[in-house]
Formats: sequence, C-alpha cells, structure tokens
Amino acid sequence: MSRRILSDLVLFGLFGFIPIRAVAAPLQSYTWLHINRSGNSNSAKDRLPASLTAHAAQPAFVMDTGNLTESEQEQDASRFNRGAKTPVPFYVTPGNLDLRWSEKGKKGYVQRFGPLYRSFDYGGSHFVLLDSPILLQHGGHFDVDELKWLQKDLKKQPRGEPIFLFFHNTLGLNRGIIDNSQDLIDTIAPFNIVAIFMGGGNQSLHWRTNGIPCFATGPLHDGTYTIVQMTPENAKVEWADENGNPVRAIATLPLKFHLRPMVGFSWLDPDISILARRQFQVGLFGERRPLDNSKTKAEYRIDGGKWVEINRNDRGNFTAEFMTTGLFYGAHILTTRLTVQNGDIYTDHEMFLFEHVPPPPSPVIQWDFRAGNSIQSGPVLGNDLVYFGSLDGKVYAVVTKNGKHRWSFKTKGPLYAPPALYGDSLYIGSTDHFLYAFDAANGRLRWKFDAGSSVYAGAAVTNGVVCLGSRQASYGLDAKTGKQLWKRTVNTDFQSPSAADHSTFYLIGKNNDLYALDATSGAIHWKVDLGKIGDQAEAAASDFSPTMAQPVVANGRIYACTDNGALVAIAASNGHIVWSVHPPSNGGGYTSPVVVGDQAVVGSYGGAGAVYSFNAADGHPLWRCPTGPQNIKSAPVYENGMIVSCSVEGAISCINAATGKLEWAYHQPPGYCFGSPSYDGTWVYQGSMDGYLFAIGPNRPPAKK
Repeated sequence: MSRRILSDLVLFGLFGFIPIRAVAAPLQSYTWLHINRSGNSNSAKDRLPASLTAHAAQPAFVMDTGNLTESEQEQDASRFNRGAKTPVPFYVTPGNLDLRWSEKGKKGYVQRFGPLYRSFDYGGSHFVLLDSPILLQHGGHFDVDELKWLQKDLKKQPRGEPIFLFFHNTLGLNRGIIDNSQDLIDTIAPFNIVAIFMGGGNQSLHWRTNGIPCFATGPLHDGTYTIVQMTPENAKVEWADENGNPVRAIATLPLKFHLRPMVGFSWLDPDISILARRQFQVGLFGERRPLDNSKTKAEYRIDGGKWVEINRNDRGNFTAEFMTTGLFYGAHILTTRLTVQNGDIYTDHEMFLFEHVPPPPSPVIQWDFRAGNSIQSGPVLGNDLVYFGSLDGKVYAVVTKNGKHRWSFKTKGPLYAPPALYGDSLYIGSTDHFLYAFDAANGRLRWKFDAGSSVYAGAAVTNGVVCLGSRQASYGLDAKTGKQLWKRTVNTDFQSPSAADHSTFYLIGKNNDLYALDATSGAIHWKVDLGKIGDQAEAAASDFSPTMAQPVVANGRIYACTDNGALVAIAASNGHIVWSVHPPSNGGGYTSPVVVGDQAVVGSYGGAGAVYSFNAADGHPLWRCPTGPQNIKSAPVYENGMIVSCSVEGAISCINAATGKLEWAYHQPPGYCFGSPSYDGTWVYQGSMDGYLFAIGPNRPPAKK
C-alpha cells in the first residue's frame, strides 16, 4: 500500500525526487503491433508471421503479452519460437498459461523466451516489458525486485521521454486481479507513461487508470490485434484484423511530456488499529503543488461497499470520517475515487487495520516478520519455531512467541515448496533442483539431494525414508544421509506435497493420477485416475488441477480432490473408490482436505467461498461455514477443536469443528495467500505474497503444550 502524506500547510513535492536527466532523443515515425496470443488455435499461431508482416505498414517490432503457449509444454514453446523467426523483432512477456503449471518455472521461461522483464529504446520512446503472472497460481503480482528494477530503469530515462508499458494481467479493471496494483501505480506515476498494453482480458478493451490510457487486445485466433502508428507528435492506436486492415481507430495519444495528476492521501488521526473513528484527507496533486479541486468529485468506499461522497473543508480539501464499528477484524481497503471535469477517474487504495483490545478473544496481529520477497507456500510449526520459505531463496526459522529471527539459509533459487518437519530435521526443496535437510534447531545443513529439476512439492517421511515428487519421477531417500534408495520414473510431474502412512507414500501428479508407492522399494502398489471420478469428469488439463491439492491419509483411506471439484475417499489398501461428492452450491473442492475424527473438511473456490464438512465414512454433508473470499490453494488445518481456513485474499476463519460455527475471523493485510496456514490452537501463522509472515490470534499468549 502507498504511504503518501498530504498536508494543509505544506505543498508536498510528490515528484520532487526526479533527477534532471539528458534530453530525450528525437521522436520518429514508425509502426509497431501489440498481440495477445491467448487462445487454443495452434493454426492461428503458426500463420502468425505472414498475417502480421504482409500489410504495407511493415511493423518495426511486435509486442506479445501472452499467452505464448497453450501450456508450458516443450512442443508449444518450440512452435512459438518457430513462428517468431521473422525479420520483425518479437518482444514477449509471460502469460499465466506459460507459468501456471510449469515444472521448469520462471527459469524455464527465461531459457525459452528471454528475460522476465526488460526494456529497450526505439524511435525516441522507451518500451518496458514486465512480469505480472504468479508461478503455479492464478492472479497477478509484481515482486519486490521487479519494482525496484522498474523504478531504477525509469529514473535513468531522459525527462519527458515517452514510455510504454507491457504485461499480461489487467490493471485497473478489477482491483483483485493484481494484488499489489497500487505499488505499480505509485512507481510509474511521476513519469511520462503514454499507455499500458495488456494481454489478460481475452477481448479488445480500452480504459484509463489514473489518467493513463490502458489497452487489452483480443486473442489472435479471433483475428484481432492492435496497430500503433507513431509520429513525432502522437501515437495512433487502432484495432486491426488478421490481414492488417484497420478496423477501428481507438485513440490518439499525445507523446509530449505532461505530469498527470496524482492522488495525495493522509490520515488525519493517529495510524493505530483500535480507533473506532477514522478521518482522512485526499486530493489531486501536480508537480510540487495541489491542483484546483473545485470541479472534482470525490468519493470513498470501504472494501467493496457503496460509494460515499466526500465534502470539502473550509480550506478546499476533501476530508471525511467514518466509523469502524461493525467492520470485521483485520485489514481493510479504503478506496478513494476522484473524478475530474473531463471524466478521468483517479483512484487510490489505502490499507488500515481495525482491532479491538481488550477483551479477548478478539483477534489481533501479534507480530509480523518481513522476508526478502514473497511467501508463496505455507509455514510449519515445531520446537517453538515457525519455518517457511520465500521467493528470495531463503528458508527461515522464526520464534513463535515474538517473531524474532532464529536462523535462515540461502539456497540458489526461489522457494515454492512448503517445508516438512520430521523429528529434529527440516526438509525443503528449492528451484535450484536440490532438496535440503537441516538440523531444525540451528539450521545446520545435514545433506542436500539433486533432484535434477526444480522442486515444488513438499516431502513426506515414513520408516526413515524421505519421499520427494519431482519432474517425471519420485525419489526415496535415506532420511539421515540423503542417499538415494530408489527412483520411480513416471510420465508426469509433481507439485503438491506427498502424504504417507506407515508403509506407503501417496502422490498426485499433473496427469491427475494418484500413486501409491511402496516406501521401501518405490514400487507402484496402485494408481487411480482422479480425472475420471464423478459425474462431472473433465480433461486432465483443467485449470483446477489436483496438482495443487495434497492427499491426506486417515482411517485407512486417502482423501483427495479432483480437478472437477469432487472430494473423494479411496481405500488405501487397493485404490478402490469408497465415495465421491461435489460440495453443494458450486462449492468446488479445490484445497487439500483435513480429516478430523469422523469429518472430512475442505475449502472451496466456487461461489463466495466456504468451508464444507462431510462425513468421512460415507461423504454425507454435515455443515457449511461461509468464509467470504474464495479458498484457492490454502488448505484448512485443525487443532484444539478448531478448523482454521485462509482465503486467497488473506481472510483467516477460525471455525468450531463440531458445529461449523465461525468463532472468529481476521483479514490479513493485502497480499495473496496460497500456502496453508499453521495453527497451534491459539495463534495462526500465515505468509503472503506481500512478503510478510503474520502471527494472528486472540490477545493472549499461545497455549503451552
């Protein structure tokens, strides 16, 4: 969230940090194209060069904002690279399909297509390509390193130089698509951003975000793309058909440097979480000065509520106050919207906390710990420590009672796999291809094993054997030494954690097969195709692949979720289906289940989001607890009579396991949550894409065990 100060007394220099730079190069006349390769027609992709280069206005280059492939498969990447071999330079950004289930990750994208983000100059303008999709997940995010690079890159350009931005996920149409969209808006606001071109809308659209023209181009297989004709004065944007014929003139964009207004915001009361009344001030600023707001309409809303008009005070500033009474505990988004005379809308998103202390059990943030980058997997508890990995490549151990750093270890790649704690050893895989084993108390490296490819799956241990699912294989390793005991080659990749009973490991592959592997030898006892279970069976390539959901072992059965939303119970002895059920009301079983006594509990991605309980013996529905935002990958966990669930937007729900009643809820500060939380019976520990690990719970110390 942005942290800007607006004062009645001081003219805040919002743009004063921009250094004086060289004069921009002369602007030239030329044409370039923007395409969106999203779709499912390979033939359209194969004829791409002829259709884009045949018309009279030969383009200087083509900008492709994804998706470059139907999936991350090598044949799709090879097809793209063949099609891109033309006299016309191609510049590409990653799309969600390129990364959603990629076993090679973003490193594989770089090997196939080039840098994740980069920039270049042409004809007096600056072009910036960014990486917005989240590996293995839905939604968009710009990570810390990328935003730092972007700000440094923009500051190096001559003042006033026209700048164009390109990335896949849409910005400004829906706040939830990119979880830290405000960070990008704040970064680019001081510069001459002529337009932003995106590829994630799957239709041709144009709109404005804080005064910046934004364009989404429809999929190429529909015969659409965008032509941009550059002159020294402006950029003319047209939508065209696949023969290069202009269909509709969309906009003429001036290239001359002019600072767009920027939203200035400040809280007028202390920024503490327990205030029952919040007061704020908002307005539009130009360079070093407030603008005339006399013809501007200002409004605000809390989260997704109704818009409320903001009045001006006697100094001409927009000020408002609202009551926090009745809001849920935790983080909220105050959105301000300022509409100027020409109809342009400028928005700003500010986070604030609402907590109530005392009395308990009102939940509060007990502490937070900042990692070096996003946290995409869940933490694990043990030894009075909480362990987790980050995309900065480090595995961390933090003290549970106060969030103090105990130890950390730097691997050579981002960490997407959740850690696994068994006895006094911690196991975690990295995209540097290694599975690491640490002394859990002090972080001393005991051994590491090269799996030959990036490791996204969590490990499981039984009878002194560590099982690891990787690319096209699973491994059995000696838990003490890391020595390979067996390798089982299969025609699939593994990205979800393994499960184990006393003699068998259970893994779900990207091909929808559930494997039961002998812990001693790695032999396949049986396998089940989860894609053919239930009356709504779908193809294995479904977006909702079970590769994201971990199987659970309980009561002599395996409980797992299918790609079409079914929760299934399978006999551990022979792989026979005992029962399968779809959660009602389009609930969609997408998360890993948790088994609590005679209940099987699962989160949902369908509808408004809920947690469902079923009878573990026969699948009969027991209760449903609405939780608001959707549960995507984060699985519910159980401790001390309570089920804890976390939504993709960070809504923590603590549910009575016996009754399904919501006991308390708390919303974390913004940042997508994909990992499953950990729960000690009192406090919940959860990380987010914003890079923070939070300890949340009632205002009292954790229960001692």
